[in-house]
Amino acid sequence: MTDDPSTLDCVAALDGPLLLSNGLNSFCLPLNKSDVMANNPRLWLYFEGIIGHGTSSILDVYINIPNDETATDKHWAGSCALYGMESSSSHSTSSHGDGLNHTIELTPILATLKQEGNWQDNPLKVTLRSRQAFPHNASVIISHVSVLIERAK
Repeated sequence: MTDDPSTLDCVAALDGPLLLSNGLNSFCLPLNKSDVMANNPRLWLYFEGIIGHGTSSILDVYINIPNDETATDKHWAGSCALYGMESSSSHSTSSHGDGLNHTIELTPILATLKQEGNWQDNPLKVTLRSRQAFPHNASVIISHVSVLIERAK
């Protein structure tokens, strides 16, 4: 038995799946800054069950882009590659068909935004942008999106 000094908890999640389209795809997660910033925890954005077909683009992930700004490096949290999405979306001998999972650590970007005063208390606004336009017949669905927090025991 190992001595695990921390635990992971889900502190925010979307209510249902997210169907992506070309352009910017934004959604909000009800994340309370005062709850999660105490004791400097580590936070992750977890994309679960990314399924679809017709594209293997890369999604750039941005946090708290103000309404009057465009997606810039200042708000960039990381990227999520869709390579392998189509084969992982279908049940076969090598896949259960559950899709891809991807995690992006939010700790650095949230610390920067907090220091600059660019993070309001609630909610956390997440924006996804594909680096390449999806073909007209492409489909990308993220089954579940959540924020995980690592808390010291």
